[in-house]
Amino acid sequence: MRQSALHRWHVAAQAQFLEAAGWQVPAHYGDPEPEAAAARAGAGLADLSNLAKVDVCATAPPAAASATCWVLGHRHYLLTGPPEERAALAEHGIDVTSVFAAFLLIGPRSRDVLGKLSSVPLADRSFPNGAATQTSVAHVHTTILRQDRRTLPAFLLLAARDYAGHLWEAILHAGQEYGLAPIGGEAAARLEE
Repeated sequence: MRQSALHRWHVAAQAQFLEAAGWQVPAHYGDPEPEAAAARAGAGLADLSNLAKVDVCATAPPAAASATCWVLGHRHYLLTGPPEERAALAEHGIDVTSVFAAFLLIGPRSRDVLGKLSSVPLADRSFPNGAATQTSVAHVHTTILRQDRRTLPAFLLLAARDYAGHLWEAILHAGQEYGLAPIGGEAAARLEE
């Protein structure tokens, strides 16, 4: 069973876990509905490190029905998708799922939180839904992927597993004034309904 780089943090926060495609992931930290409500009102932070991630170098974006294809540069793409599709997506490139931690920062104040940690302009005009960039967030090299959930702005943050704890703590600290709450996978799923 694979675990996130933040597994000890989740245990200390009394997360309830579930198994998802060979990963032990936090389902919630007590009750998913208040977690989802906190994200809808301010911001939520979820550990989605089990998200399938595949680095692709190709002349054209790969066609993978169950994945999102992000343009990172000339002939450089990143596929993200459901954990259970990891093997199928890896046929397109190099599987980097275990290399990078993945966090979902979501909610109406998510831009404010991220703005405290990075110099990337995050307004809708300069960084619209579907945009991708690589930059420093809290002094950690991070790939930021804008992937809104229904009406909520949302950002996937990918960083090297070794820096996951530092980045997670920095985001939690920066989000205190905006009511940021850690949320589990169940709350994150409710935000898509």
